[in-house]
Amino acid sequence: MKQTIAKRLLCPALALALALALVGCKPSDGAPQSSTAGETPSSESPTATPSDESRSAEPSDGTEPVTELVPPENVEGSKLTWADFTFTFNNKEYASYLKPDGFSAADGWVEQTQIDYGEAVYPRDYLLSPGEDGYLAISHKDSDVKVMLYYENVYSDETRLIDCPCYSANFYGEKGQGFSFARGVTFGASENEIVSAFGEPDQKQSLALEQPTEILLYQYGICALVFVVRENALITAQYVYG
Repeated sequence: MKQTIAKRLLCPALALALALALVGCKPSDGAPQSSTAGETPSSESPTATPSDESRSAEPSDGTEPVTELVPPENVEGSKLTWADFTFTFNNKEYASYLKPDGFSAADGWVEQTQIDYGEAVYPRDYLLSPGEDGYLAISHKDSDVKVMLYYENVYSDETRLIDCPCYSANFYGEKGQGFSFARGVTFGASENEIVSAFGEPDQKQSLALEQPTEILLYQYGICALVFVVRENALITAQYVYG
């Protein structure tokens, strides 16, 4: 199954809306749908080179589905390394490829049963149909930090959401809450601070909105880091895994 990073990116207007209110998801067939599910970015969205097959197909030998991402190695010309797909929160570093079990209740993480505006979300055991997208919404009880993990069923049978590959992680938060992306970039960082840490982006999009907004994209093989900066302050970021 061929995927492109472009297909996985939030469209600019939706990225901003999600950052402000975690909105943009609509119910369908009794369950809400991922805000990025199957979307093709508008002509004004940053785009990226189509990737090769980014996730394994259904196992043919009857084994369990493989949901581990095999990270790209030695991506020539990229400003990133695989270590840039980590983040730190309350002095704990979280792995490059995120799984729900990595967000421990002991560390204050809670899986949400609804989004702020009242929309229900998928339970982790929800059965995704072949080709269907779903997501988990995870928040922290002592802060405004929220993480949305998006999954796609790439198999030919119904599969539990958490047994499907995670293709994107979106982060929302405010400055000064003990949260840091790689290279010391935090919520509230200016565009100059992001560029100082990561270099000039591979792609950049300026949005003609009432509040000046920039989207900065850094590509790493089939993966990408995306930063959304509004009024020169980082408000949301997205890790795209292929």
